[in-house]
Amino acid sequence: MNTDIPVQLVVAIGTVVAALITGMIALVNLTLSKEQKISEFRQAWIDGLRDDLSKYFSALRFLTDAAFASSFYSASHAETVFPRTPTQIAELRVVVVETLSRIRLRLNPQETDHVELLRLLEVVQAKCRAIGPTNLDTAEAARALDVAAEFARPVLKSEWKRVKKGEPAFTLLRIWLIPALLVLSAGFATLIVFGEFR
Repeated sequence: MNTDIPVQLVVAIGTVVAALITGMIALVNLTLSKEQKISEFRQAWIDGLRDDLSKYFSALRFLTDAAFASSFYSASHAETVFPRTPTQIAELRVVVVETLSRIRLRLNPQETDHVELLRLLEVVQAKCRAIGPTNLDTAEAARALDVAAEFARPVLKSEWKRVKKGEPAFTLLRIWLIPALLVLSAGFATLIVFGEFR
């Protein structure tokens, strides 16, 4: 059965389709700009966490090495082998406290790998605090530092993968809205090309 389509109906459908396409394009642009901003924030978060972890681990490594030098060598020889001042030690302790506080605030207690990293950092703190006149063994603290540092790498990598993958809203948009836009446009184009008008 061959029926003619009124031109006014085609114009009305065209207007609705054009409005839908315009709205979808605006939604895509809005989602893209929001996605880009969130990705920038996530990247800044990753960079900040990496920087804090680096400062934390290096400060603790220095303090552990200083404690080792003090325990292994005589006081006068330790200063020659591993020179440091009480001011340096005090400044590094402040760095450790500040960076650990920032790391704790950055990590999400709802994510398993973040919780595990926090636990490993607590182990490092405990091992480093245990070093003193009655406990001169720094090997355990050094091992705990290495374990925590190694565990931090995949945490940072998984966050970077999340940035590359994109936010869930953008992924949903990419999967459903853009194909719907293409189908709608193709359907209207088919109507125009193959339809008979009166």
